[in-house]
Formats: sequence, C-alpha cells, structure tokens
Amino acid sequence: MLANIVEKWCLRGWYKNQKIPDLCGGAEQLRCLYGFGLFAVITSFGGLWGIPFFYERFSVGREAVADMVALIFIGAAIGAPLQGWLACVAESMRKVMVVCAIASPVLFSLLIFCPCSMMVMAVICFMAGVSSGGYMLAFSVVKSISPPERVGILLAITNGSMLLAGPVMQLLIGFILEGTGRDGLSALSVQDYQLAFVPLLLCQLMALVVAICLKKQ
Repeated sequence: MLANIVEKWCLRGWYKNQKIPDLCGGAEQLRCLYGFGLFAVITSFGGLWGIPFFYERFSVGREAVADMVALIFIGAAIGAPLQGWLACVAESMRKVMVVCAIASPVLFSLLIFCPCSMMVMAVICFMAGVSSGGYMLAFSVVKSISPPERVGILLAITNGSMLLAGPVMQLLIGFILEGTGRDGLSALSVQDYQLAFVPLLLCQLMALVVAICLKKQ
C-alpha cells in the first residue's frame, strides 16, 4: 500500500515523464542484508534486550549492567571509523567486511554463551561493538559502485534497511521470550534469553555470507 502511494506521488511529481529505475537490484539487496545483519546486534541487543539478559545473568545492579551494555555503543562508535581506515589501508572494503562479519558472530557467541566475569564480559561487549561497526562499510560500498544519479536513493534504502533491524529483531526476540516465559521477564532464565538471541546470531552469519559473495571492491 505504501509502495503504491509513493509510486503515484512520483508519477505526479518531477518524475512524471521519466522511467522509474529498478532501485533494489540483487547487489543492492546484498549490501542491505550486510548492514542489517551487523546493525541488528547494536539496536536489538544493545538497545533493548542486553540489559535484562545481563541483569538475569550477573544479578547485579541495573546501573552496572547498563554501563556494560553501553560499551557496545562505544565500541561501535570507535569501530565504524576504524573499519573505514582499515579499508583504506588494505585497499579493499570487502576484506574488512569479511573480517568484521567473522568477528561479529564469534564475539556475540561469547557474549551470550561464555561463562565469565563481568570484567571480561565488558571487554567482549566493547569488542562486539567494534566489530559490528563494520555496518558502515555498506554505505561506502553502495556509494562507490552506484551511478551518480542513483547514489542518494540507494544510500537511503541501505540506511532504511538498517533501521528496520531494530523493530524487526526486537519484536522477534520478544515473541520468542513470550513463548518460553510464563510469568513475564522475571520468570525468564538465562537459557531462555540465549535461545531468543539465536536469530541475532543467524543475522550475523547472513552478513558473513553476503560479504563473501560480494565482488572485490
């Protein structure tokens, strides 16, 4: 329905007498899936479900847990420009994207399954954020290969796909937890959360497959 409204608006507007190009080809979809897969960890785990999970796991104050989850965002803020710099040094965005897509599921697996102290977990959270910061490379790839007349809309589509990661994966995790729990969040076990986070791990593995399938950039 929304697509029909947008199409009618375009036909009535500036593009009335122009052919509307296919903006969502296979290559663009791959780059969107890469960004979606890595950004889902930041928005879904860091943005919502990380705090109740760690609170149940470590049984400490919520402030200490929130500080630990915040390290994911700090890591992403550092990792995003760092990955861009590494891509320039390596002269290959694809190589850095593959490395990030390998490191991200490994670190996230440690984050949800590894039995360790809060100090070690804080380091893992930070490194998981750094590796997830590779989502920014999807924008660079889109900009470098897109025709000048389409780069703006393709960047917007890529950005929109990443923003969808939050509501989609947060909702999916919530549905899984609702199916496993009986009396609300207070009755959920660590194992329930770990099961609910498996889709996030699959998203990261999807990003790895996408990065491997991309042509050398």
